[in-house]
Amino acid sequence: GLLEQQALQPFYFRLTDILRHYIEGRFGLQAPRSTTAEFLSEMGHSRILTIDQQQTLGQFLRSADMVKFARHEPPAETGQAALQQARFFVDETASTADAEGAGT
Repeated sequence: GLLEQQALQPFYFRLTDILRHYIEGRFGLQAPRSTTAEFLSEMGHSRILTIDQQQTLGQFLRSADMVKFARHEPPAETGQAALQQARFFVDETASTADAEGAGT
């Protein structure tokens, strides 16, 4: 309900926190305790994600940081798009894990 309430900053804090904890649990990267720059650097050296996934995630996190820390106020539709982006990332990376597990 945060988007409906126009509470964009709490929405983005919560959304990125959920995504960062997912990444930590799924890939073992220290996402929740790192700054965006630190996390993106670590991710770039790990080769866990494809280049496209890294770029999409990097763009997502930098955009979220603008709302969280620079008080950027995008339209509510942008928040919905961010939510869809996060869901797509989780679905895409979870299906990779499922496919790897099915091959063994």
